[in-house]
Amino acid sequence: MISILTKTGLFLGLFMLISCNSEPSLQRYFVDSSENPAFQNISLSPQNFIKNTESLSKEDKQQLENIRKLNVLMFQNKAENNLYETELGKVESILNQEQYKSLFSAGEPNKRMQMLYVGEGEKIKEIIIYGKDESMGFILARILGDDLNPQNLYKIMLLGDQLDMSEIEESIKQFTDA
Repeated sequence: MISILTKTGLFLGLFMLISCNSEPSLQRYFVDSSENPAFQNISLSPQNFIKNTESLSKEDKQQLENIRKLNVLMFQNKAENNLYETELGKVESILNQEQYKSLFSAGEPNKRMQMLYVGEGEKIKEIIIYGKDESMGFILARILGDDLNPQNLYKIMLLGDQLDMSEIEESIKQFTDA
């Protein structure tokens, strides 16, 4: 009897060790950084930044329903702050993981923007927008959803006058003015 319990316990322990991923995740980075006063953090659901859903077409409403959450994390590079290189290294290490696939990248070493995604084909679960400017800091945005794709995201951005991005705009203004 003890032998069966011991074997079962060892099997479960081994299974848990194998199933745990030791690589840092973007989700974990957002959670850890949201508690750090050096960061500005915004988390919104689509209902927080859509003004007039009744005025949207059925197709536009369906596009927006694919978005579950928008997370934005900003880190300002201050001369007295040695954390910039450390935090930048963490972010870039995470974004270089195999699961993050590049949609596009532009810029130069000191100023750069990337758009990445997680998912396969038309089944994109997450879109990441990452921008850095060595003199200012970096910004990281995650758009979480179901069956996202770049065309749908573009269509949503075309709804600009119907979206209320004031909370994000105010945070970015505070970030750039600080």
